Amino acid sequence: MLVEELEYSVTPPNRAQFLVQTIASTRSGSWILARTVRRFDLRLFRWTGGRRTIPGVFAGLNVLLLHTQGAKTGLRRVAPVVGLPFGDGLAVIGSNYGQRNTPSWVHNLRATPRADIEYGGKSISIISRLATGEERKAVFRLAEDIYRGFNVYRQRAAHREVKVFVLQAATDRN
Repeated sequence: MLVEELEYSVTPPNRAQFLVQTIASTRSGSWILARTVRRFDLRLFRWTGGRRTIPGVFAGLNVLLLHTQGAKTGLRRVAPVVGLPFGDGLAVIGSNYGQRNTPSWVHNLRATPRADIEYGGKSISIISRLATGEERKAVFRLAEDIYRGFNVYRQRAAHREVKVFVLQAATDRN
C-alpha cells in the first residue's frame, strides 16, 4: 500500500492555511505560484529531507516529488505535485494551477507510466494509470474536499481535459 509505505496523510488546513489556499486559487495567485513555487519548493524539499514543502507549510497541502522520464528527451524530470490518498494509492491531477497548458509530467506519464515518487525522505517506484469516468470524478470530489483551488483550477482549464492519474507502488501491480 503506497499511502502506508510513505506514511502519507492529509490533515485539514488551519485558518491561516485556508486563507493562503483562498489567495492561491485566485487567477493572479495561481499565476504567481505556477511561476515561482517550483524552484523554491525543490530546494526546501531537499533541504528538509523531503519533509517540508511550501504548499505543505503555507497551504496545508502534501506535496511529493514525481520523477518521470521525459516523453521527448528520455531524460529524468522532476515535478512537485499534490498527492491525494485514493484507494491504496495516490492520485495526482494535471491542473497546472489552472494555467493554459498541460504540465509536462502528464505527457511524461502517458509515454512512460513507470516513475518514482519521493515523500518524507522515502523514494518508491510507482506505476501510473490514467483515471477515467467515475474514478476520475471521484478523484476530483476528493480534491475539492482537500483544496478548494482544484475546482477553480479545473474551471479555468476547461478548454482542455485535465488529466488525472492513479499511482500505485510498482510492486503492487507486477
